[in-house]
Amino acid sequence: MARFGIVGAGWRVNWFLRAARALPDKLQVAGLAARRPQRAFELVADYGVNIYRSPSEMIAAEAPDFVVTSVSWPANPHIIRQLVEQDMPVLSETPPAATVEEMTELWALQEQGARIQVAEQYHRQPHHAARLPCPHPPPPPTPPPPPASPSPTAAVSDASARSNFRPATATTASVSYAVSSASVPSRQP
Repeated sequence: MARFGIVGAGWRVNWFLRAARALPDKLQVAGLAARRPQRAFELVADYGVNIYRSPSEMIAAEAPDFVVTSVSWPANPHIIRQLVEQDMPVLSETPPAATVEEMTELWALQEQGARIQVAEQYHRQPHHAARLPCPHPPPPPTPPPPPASPSPTAAVSDASARSNFRPATATTASVSYAVSSASVPSRQP
């Protein structure tokens, strides 16, 4: 079973708390560190989690396996660095940093051995991409080439080709569209 702590009390925290509730044999919330006491008390009432005033206090008391950061964009890089300094693996909500410079600093920490994972699941869920409207409709079918000028053997070849001809079905077209829709790259906000 994985025991994890959470830093933050925003709306995304509910997803992690619900996941732990749905999978009690696999996930357990060790504690939650939040700066907004009212929101933290709501989470305690809804999910029965232990709350702490700081990530350090939560780590010292609960010793989680990793910590999820679900805080504001400006606060996230600072919180991640703070957790890394305590040798704590981090699962960061997006974005982990608000600027390129902050992201470069976090990358450098990872290069030095920090365990930082970013919880961007969109690229791992192609069924979402497949449901997106295709930005460009699939191209129309290519018209057949114009008939070649008849030759003495054309009558035999033409008759033979017609007997092996099978027109594309609606199912084939649907599969082609589904495949091309699934390969649509994700849109960046």
